[in-house]
Amino acid sequence: MIKRYIVFAFIALFILSTFVSCSGGGETLDNDGIKIVVTVFPQYDFVRNITSGTDAEITMLLKTGNEPHSYEPTPADIKALSKCDLFIWVGGESEAWADKLIDSASVPSDRVMALMDIVPLIEGSHEGEYDEHVWTSPKNAMLIVEALSEKLCEIDVGNKDAYKLNSDRYISELSELDGKFCELVGRSSDRTLIIGDRFPFAYLADAYDFKYASPFKGCSSHTEPSVSDVAGVIEIAKEEAAKVVFSVDFSNEKLAGTIADEVGAEIKRLYSCHTVSASDFENGIGYIDLMLQNLKNIEEAIGQKSEK
Repeated sequence: MIKRYIVFAFIALFILSTFVSCSGGGETLDNDGIKIVVTVFPQYDFVRNITSGTDAEITMLLKTGNEPHSYEPTPADIKALSKCDLFIWVGGESEAWADKLIDSASVPSDRVMALMDIVPLIEGSHEGEYDEHVWTSPKNAMLIVEALSEKLCEIDVGNKDAYKLNSDRYISELSELDGKFCELVGRSSDRTLIIGDRFPFAYLADAYDFKYASPFKGCSSHTEPSVSDVAGVIEIAKEEAAKVVFSVDFSNEKLAGTIADEVGAEIKRLYSCHTVSASDFENGIGYIDLMLQNLKNIEEAIGQKSEK
């Protein structure tokens, strides 16, 4: 805790010496294009698609493979934030540090967007908390992209036509993805997923009426399942004759492996899209690519149970 306060004290001094405020009035900071700072990968990929073909500069604060809970800002990150035209964050407890940075950098409220302000929220594992993984539903992703596009058109009027064209194209692709999920659940009577991991897919499950069993109460990294919780999932997996147990990206798969061994199932992965590997990032893998893989893995899991 003391370390965190020292870091923010340093940030405040750094900003006082180098501060450049976010620009206003629908203009970019300079001739190099609009500057956008995001916290995590989903925002990066959405904005990358909206601004394709323009001179927009996108900075993602969390590097590939990293989690937001333990993030410590660097002077370079703060400098980028202080110069931005738009700052996009998720808006939840895991990014409490971002809320502090907004205040420290005096970013105008009309140049800040939180994904959790755009879509209807689902309660998390604790009362008064909400699940932050709002993008895991393609239906939400369409709402988010539309809102981000409208904001970018407002800020950078000169590229309005390009943003609108790009966002229309991308929303069409997201709509096609949504249609594939709808088609899958429309022909599947058994839609119970066995998750041997944390569950950051509440919005996906809610959007398409997937039922699920997980030993975790949610996706919080501060909780651990009890022996009875794990036993309960194993019992459900046996009742469902499950042939697939899901793990989440960047998981060690130990718990999923334990459950899979008990019921004779294989392990498949579900991608939360919260972050990506360095190689996937370099290869341009995006949200839709990962969600299509989720669709394929879910379809195989449901199909194998249906054949039982």
